Amino acid sequence: MSHPFSTKHGKTFRKAILLRDLFTCQMCGTLLRDGKRDSRAAVVDHIKPIELRPDLTWEESNCRSVCRTCHAVCDSIEKRLSPDSEAIAAAKRRYKAVGLDGYPVKP
Repeated sequence: MSHPFSTKHGKTFRKAILLRDLFTCQMCGTLLRDGKRDSRAAVVDHIKPIELRPDLTWEESNCRSVCRTCHAVCDSIEKRLSPDSEAIAAAKRRYKAVGLDGYPVKP
């Protein structure tokens, strides 16, 4: 199965989430970029993974813009807490990115 954001509807939906969040990572506050390789590349994360909650695929409240680096943290949380979508969502919301100074970053 291909990713939902690879469809025309998915691309429009993804762009709407990025615009809603002002192209800003909702975890660390960095300004997001286009592309796929940059650590600040824009990714739309499903707070409750679509593999566990496909009914929430197109629910805007279940999506947020994150950078590629923070998305790796999201993936780690999902692997660690799967199959509990509620625990995954709670852990993602609690996570606080830490800056170079050692203090949490405020998005």
